[in-house]
Amino acid sequence: MKCKPILSKCCITVLLLVAFLFTMPLLASASENNVAKVGSKEYTTLKDAFDNALSGETVTLLKNIEDLTTDGIVTIPEGKAITLDMAGKTITVDSKSFKGRVFINKGTFLITGNGTIDTSLAGANGWGPVDNYGTLTIENGTYKAVKDTESVGIWNREGGTAYFKGGVYEGFPTVIRAALGANTTISGGTYLNDAFPAIENDGEMLITGGTFKNVSCSSCDSRWGYTIRNGVGGDEKSHLVFEESSQGAISVTGVQGAVANSGGSMEIKSGSYKTVGCSVHGTKTAHYALYVAGENCDSKAIVTGGTFESASKTAVMIGNDNTNGDGGINADATTEIKGGTFIAPKGQAAVTGAEKTGNPEITGGAFSSDPGEFVKENKIEIKQGNKYYVGATASKIIENLKEGDEIIIIAAEGDLSVPEGVKVKNETGNTIIVNGQEIENGMDQTIEHILVKVPAKEPTCTENGNKEYYICSVCGEWFASPDGRERIEDHDSVILKAKGHRYENGVCEICGKKEVKDESAETGDPIMIGLVIGIMGVSGVGIASLRRKSR
Repeated sequence: MKCKPILSKCCITVLLLVAFLFTMPLLASASENNVAKVGSKEYTTLKDAFDNALSGETVTLLKNIEDLTTDGIVTIPEGKAITLDMAGKTITVDSKSFKGRVFINKGTFLITGNGTIDTSLAGANGWGPVDNYGTLTIENGTYKAVKDTESVGIWNREGGTAYFKGGVYEGFPTVIRAALGANTTISGGTYLNDAFPAIENDGEMLITGGTFKNVSCSSCDSRWGYTIRNGVGGDEKSHLVFEESSQGAISVTGVQGAVANSGGSMEIKSGSYKTVGCSVHGTKTAHYALYVAGENCDSKAIVTGGTFESASKTAVMIGNDNTNGDGGINADATTEIKGGTFIAPKGQAAVTGAEKTGNPEITGGAFSSDPGEFVKENKIEIKQGNKYYVGATASKIIENLKEGDEIIIIAAEGDLSVPEGVKVKNETGNTIIVNGQEIENGMDQTIEHILVKVPAKEPTCTENGNKEYYICSVCGEWFASPDGRERIEDHDSVILKAKGHRYENGVCEICGKKEVKDESAETGDPIMIGLVIGIMGVSGVGIASLRRKSR
C-alpha cells in the first residue's frame, strides 16, 4: 500500500516562502549590526574581528562604531600582524564607560583608510588611540582627544617602533611620547595642541616632515609647552634628529617655544622653527625658537641648517642659570651652530648663552645680530645689510657678491679674495689684506684686481698650450675676461693638452721629428734566433734520450 503525501508540493512551496519571509528581517537585522569584517566574514564588535583575524589579514570597518567601552579595547598580541582599514569610518568612545586607549599593540599594527578615532567624549578618561609596544604604522586619518586627559595620545613604549606617515592629530595634551629604548619616525602629518609639548622624546627619534603647532601660553595655563621637546626623562641617550626628506618639509611653530632640548642630544639639519604671539597676551609670552638647557641632564645640540625666528626674544637660548626650578638641575648645555638662519626682533640677540651653563659655539650661519662673542677663533665673519654671516656661510656670500655690493668684515683669519667692484669696510680692529691690498681698520675700499693677460698658446707635440685668460698679479686668481667678472675655478679647463707625435713613414707630420725605433726590442735579431734554435736543438736531444730510457 502506497503512502499518500500529507501536503501537496504547492503547500510545501508556500510554507518555505513564508519561512523565508519571516527570517529575512532577522538576517537583515544581523547584517546591519555588523561593524567590521575580515575577508568575507563579518563581526558585530571590533574586538571580535581582531580576535578572529589571522596574522597578515585586514580588518575593515563596515560602519561607524559608537559608544566603545573599556571592555571593547582591542589588543593585538605579540607575533600577530593586523591592518585596520578604517574605510572612512569613525570610532568614538562612550562618555561614561571608557577609560584608556582604543588599541594596545604588542604585534605589528597598520592603520589606514582615512578614518577618525575620537576619544574626546570620555573627557579625562579618553587618553587616545594607541598604546604601542610593538611596531605601529599610521598612514593617515584624524585623531582627537581633549587636554583634560593630562595624558599622552599615542605612547611608543620601550622596545616599540612607530612610523607616523600622515594624519591629523588635535586636542591632545601631548600627541606622541616616545620612551627611552623606543624608535620613532615622523615623516608627515599635522600635530596640533595647546597644552604640553605636542611631541616628547626620550628614545631615538627622526623627524623628516610634518607640521607641528602648539599655542600653549605660560600666562594662559602655566604649562610652558614647547611644541617639540627632547630629553624629558633625563637620560643622555635621548636623541632627536630633524632632517627634511625630498618628499617632506618640517614646520614647527609655538608660543612658548618651537623646539627644546632638555637633555641628551639633538641634531637639526633643516626645517622652519618659529615662535608666534598668544591670541590673548600677544608676543610678550613668546619665547625661543630653539632652547637648549641641561634641565634634566647634560644637553647638546648641533645645528647645520634650518631657519629659526622668534617673535619677541632671542631666537636661540643656550643654557639656563635659574635656580628656582626653572633651570632644572642646571647641567651644562652646549650647542654647535655650523649653519642656518637665525632671526630675532630688532634689539634682541639672535643667539644668547647663559653665563654659567650655556656654551654656544658658532662656526657658520646667518644672524640678525652680531654673534661675534660665540664665534670660534680663526673664522671669518662679515655683515651685509642687516645680517651677519659666519664661516662657510660667509665665504659663500663673498663668492656670490657682485660689482656694487658692500660688505663689512667683522673678523678674518688670513688673506681674503673678493670679486672686483665690491666695497669692503674693515671693522676687525686690525689691518686686513683683501686681494693683496692692505685695508686698515675703520677704512673702506672698493676692490680691484690687477689683471695680466696670458695669451692663447697652441699645444705642441710635447708641450701643453692654453686658452686666453687673465691672472691677477695681486691675489693670483684666474679670470676668463679682462673685466674680472668671470672667475676660473677649474684651471684645467683652460689648459690644452699636448697632442703627441703623429708619425707617417717614420716622420711626425706635425713637427717633422724623425721616429726613433728601439731595435733592441726586435725579435728578428739573428743572434737571438741562433740562440733560440740552439736551445731547442739541445732540448730535443734531451727529450729523445729520456724517451729511449723510459722504454
